[in-house]
Amino acid sequence: QMLVWSTARVTRHLLQRGLGTTPRIRRLSIAPYGHIDLKKLQHQVDEYKTDNFLLQDFANALPSIPSNHVFANADTSLAHISHYGFDYDYTLATYNKNLPHLIYDLAKTHLIEKMGYPEELASLRYNPDFAIRGLHLDKETGMLVKLDQYNKIQLPIYDGTKPVTTAETVSIYGGLRVSKVYARETMHMLKDLFALPEACLYADVIDRLREMGDTYVESHVVSDVNQTIEITHASELMHKTIASDPGKYIQPDPCLVDYLLRLRHSNRSLFLLTNSPYYFVDAGMKQLVGPYLESHNIESWKHLFDVVIVQANKPSFYQRANKFRKVNPDGSLSLKPVTAFFRGEVYTGGGLEEFHRISRFNESSVIYMGDQIYSDLVEPQRATQWKTAAIIRELGPEMEKMNERGFRSELARLLFVERLISEGQTLQDCVDTLEWLKEERSNLRMSLKSYINPYFGSTFRTNTCRTAFFYNVGRYADIYTSSINNFLEFSTDYCFYASREFFPHESRMNNPETMMAACLETDKLRHSS
Repeated sequence: QMLVWSTARVTRHLLQRGLGTTPRIRRLSIAPYGHIDLKKLQHQVDEYKTDNFLLQDFANALPSIPSNHVFANADTSLAHISHYGFDYDYTLATYNKNLPHLIYDLAKTHLIEKMGYPEELASLRYNPDFAIRGLHLDKETGMLVKLDQYNKIQLPIYDGTKPVTTAETVSIYGGLRVSKVYARETMHMLKDLFALPEACLYADVIDRLREMGDTYVESHVVSDVNQTIEITHASELMHKTIASDPGKYIQPDPCLVDYLLRLRHSNRSLFLLTNSPYYFVDAGMKQLVGPYLESHNIESWKHLFDVVIVQANKPSFYQRANKFRKVNPDGSLSLKPVTAFFRGEVYTGGGLEEFHRISRFNESSVIYMGDQIYSDLVEPQRATQWKTAAIIRELGPEMEKMNERGFRSELARLLFVERLISEGQTLQDCVDTLEWLKEERSNLRMSLKSYINPYFGSTFRTNTCRTAFFYNVGRYADIYTSSINNFLEFSTDYCFYASREFFPHESRMNNPETMMAACLETDKLRHSS
């Protein structure tokens, strides 16, 4: 969706600027599919090499996409939503760059002090530019792999932070694709932003052990680092560190208060459903919205919600029928049965069936917003009729890069080259030209990838299709955006419509060059008559 534009809009933009009648655009000589000969192909290749203004015009015609937009995988009408649910971490709470550094350092210290790893690891530092969400860490080979929606491998894969050659990759996996069973059982997907320090720490440990000349078994290091990250969470060491100084990790967010109050004033019910412990959520919400509550005459952040549920233990929450328990102000748990939810109170445990019974929410009018694929998106759609909204923080920065002139220029060049390759391979005696075009295509792909992330490229796409991560977002999220606050741009009755998806056999209906050629030909006939 992020790279699909309206062909009519591109053509209209060019024509409105007068480009449809200028000699420069007419020199493009865009031939309809199946109507190109060797002479015309070579002419277009020569134009590509020499006429940068031509491609710049095309790049400028590609519409920019607001980074704060809300995108729809399925038509979603907010007018039919009466109950809004929210996860806490990376959904309501936006953490700054200090958090991944904290997780990395806590896990690194645990490896050294509790698991006997060498002291030389102490100097390692987290690199925020290395990993992206959705990578797969192979538990047997130790390779970091980016898979697409068909489980094809995007090159290169990484051994530590060292890229692996194509020949080595084929030797390891027997090809450039893994089976669904292998991906599911042998590979560990880095499915949320908390997993990025895990990938970086694992790669750095491998590099350091290699530098030191130590022998090691990759699967052991994978297991140890994963176990260490889990202990960092389960021991609540991370939670306690953040709760003791929330201002170091969380920025106050006045827009969040505005959005939640807008929902309340439009008679929507709000609930918070999180796996995090109460003291951690309490400290974080006070930092997030505390400074803005008094001006709205709100006693506590808890009064922003009709129901607050902590330590829900998602995704098992959606499968079990446990009873809820009330959390007392001192953090202890009440023994009294929970027969109703009250605003300003906090509950723990429970399950989906009990939640529906007590809240009496019509499940078809619920939307739940979260960042974690399995806990926040997959299970709600499997077990309920809830709609889901994926909050993907890295979407905004990536789209801002996509809107930059350099990216758009390279994309325009790639689209033009791919068109020439598609048409030229049907011709005879153009082997050298095709080889040059294929090499140019490879270079442009690498340039676009590096524009987003120098190691792994986009979180959302490989060269030609969705990543495995984004495929799941498309499958299990009705809508997605980079921040909850983006919904402030839309009314509470707004309907998000999914764009028509053009399949490969329909792609020429949405081809900018074909549409532009048709419009230019029509324009030529109109003027000649």
